Amino acid sequence: MKQLALVVCTALWIVATGCGDNLTAISVEDCAVVGDEDNNGLADCDDTACAQAVECAAGCGNSRMDPGEECDDGNLVDNDGCDMNCTKPKCGNGRKNTDEACDDGNTTNGDGCDSNCTVTACGNGIVTTGETCDDGNATSGDGCDNNCKPTGCGNGVVTGTEVCDDGNVTDNDGCDSNCRPTGCGNGVVTGTEACDDGNSTNGDGCDNNCTATACGNGIPAGTEACDDGNAMNGDGCDNNCTATACGNGIPTGTEACDDGNTTNGDGCDVNCTATACGNGIPTGTEACDDGNTTNGDGCDSNCTATACGNGIPTGTEACDDGNTTNGDGCDNNCTATACGNGIPTGTEACDDGNTT
Repeated sequence: MKQLALVVCTALWIVATGCGDNLTAISVEDCAVVGDEDNNGLADCDDTACAQAVECAAGCGNSRMDPGEECDDGNLVDNDGCDMNCTKPKCGNGRKNTDEACDDGNTTNGDGCDSNCTVTACGNGIVTTGETCDDGNATSGDGCDNNCKPTGCGNGVVTGTEVCDDGNVTDNDGCDSNCRPTGCGNGVVTGTEACDDGNSTNGDGCDNNCTATACGNGIPAGTEACDDGNAMNGDGCDNNCTATACGNGIPTGTEACDDGNTTNGDGCDVNCTATACGNGIPTGTEACDDGNTTNGDGCDSNCTATACGNGIPTGTEACDDGNTTNGDGCDNNCTATACGNGIPTGTEACDDGNTT
């Protein structure tokens, strides 16, 4: 009877301190129930008795920290403190948590899901291929603009004092390299502009039509009285940028000359005719000048006052030899030397000018 009891005890993995009348049994470790049922100091799966138990098989979700696991909360639910792959919730663990846009389980950038668990794109805070900068926002003008290029003229984003920005530094394409629209006065010389100083001030070297300050550029500046933008004379504004007129230094129209001054007798008189008797300007030894060659009108064609002795026979004068000498053929009363002309000459004892 004692031998049968011993066999039964062995088959049931019972450690007996005695059999037969004094049989005492110790509990078997239950691997499915928490506790150290066999009182050997090792509970459940820590007990070698449970080494082959299904409950103690390695695997995420078994509520046991197996090798390679960061945590194991006994379920396969994400976002509860221990994700379903038994890693703690964090970017790069391969499980997409509520605060992540993606999680591909690595820290490689530019592969679609970057190391901060945002989708690869400008504005996600990660500089990837094609980006020069990425500050994680879509604000422009803060140093890194919303196209992930440093804030600056030519990056394609209008910021600060820029009026335009076409993303290049090419001039004359509508938006010039200083980020102002192509045009005279923007500070960039383009097209037919001879200069461009970026302002609309005239007379400063580059006028507001983007030509160098000069007579004939169409902009009156400095001492110019006018500027019609051409070199034509007699059109109202002559090529020295003075109004078309006698005395402006440009002979035009009926002017015979124009020396640009009002001095008479210097070769070109104030009426823009050559200094000469008959030009209407008394000069030099001229006693008068009425601008014509008519004699007997007060100022004769030799520019002396109409009178006997001026060398011009006029009115009732029979002759006028321009002197007061008698007996030379034309006496000083402008009659031919002869008896009866009122001037005793030659062998005449007298001459009373009549035949009575």
